[in-house]
Amino acid sequence: MEYWLRQWEQSVVAMHLGVESRVRRILAVGCGAGREVFALEALGFEVTGVDISAALIDIARAEAERRSSAASFLQIDGVTLPFPDAGVDAVVMWAQVLGHVPGAAARAALLAEARRVLRTGGIVSLSVHDRARTRPLLDDRRILRADTPEPGDLVIREPDFGSIGYWRYFDEPELRTLVTGAGFANISVRVVGTFNGTGFTFTSAITAEVEIELDAPIEVTAGQPAAMTLQIDLASWFAGPGGALLSPLAPSQQVRSQIEQNIRRSFHAFEDEDRDGDPD
Repeated sequence: MEYWLRQWEQSVVAMHLGVESRVRRILAVGCGAGREVFALEALGFEVTGVDISAALIDIARAEAERRSSAASFLQIDGVTLPFPDAGVDAVVMWAQVLGHVPGAAARAALLAEARRVLRTGGIVSLSVHDRARTRPLLDDRRILRADTPEPGDLVIREPDFGSIGYWRYFDEPELRTLVTGAGFANISVRVVGTFNGTGFTFTSAITAEVEIELDAPIEVTAGQPAAMTLQIDLASWFAGPGGALLSPLAPSQQVRSQIEQNIRRSFHAFEDEDRDGDPD
């Protein structure tokens, strides 16, 4: 058996799992016999592979022993990932793993587990078949059952292996619903607190830029303090006209826009050679 990464997987590694991403520990869900696990390990990552198939896990473990590999392999029940919260830097679900999980609830639960074991700022990478592109290419004679128990479900005969398997193809709205429901979202700001005794969570995907003019360039060296201070006025985020507070409880679009504008305006950067918190 060959242990390699497909071209698109290599691109994912180069673009999202490189040095700048600080990814070291990777969990490969649905690892099978270890194809991507050993390939990722060869690139310097610490990798654990999990799969529901005891037979495939045995093959992967035997290969790990043959290679003197440090990679580990665990059989799972398909529901729970045996890792602590925030225990890994990245989760990969390649080879269309999600499309082999029967039931919307089960797919949502698996993605929620992946979110749980990821550290803050961690990365999940998954591959699925696009329904609009893939379904027309499927020979109808291979389909043994369709749209049951849920619309979009397929039970297909695999001619290359002589086996019968479950498949699901996805469209973009369904996939977006899955990943956002599991807690994966493009969120740059998350505020958790109480307003008039009621708990709230306010999230936003806004970005902010601060531009300043310097008399002379500032040298920035990795791991060394820089002569620059960035201040954030958190008290202004929920301040409305005349000093009134803006309610973060189910805010209207107008209120949300005001809060996001406040957040953008709250960033203040300045040169601070003596690092005393005041502009030089």
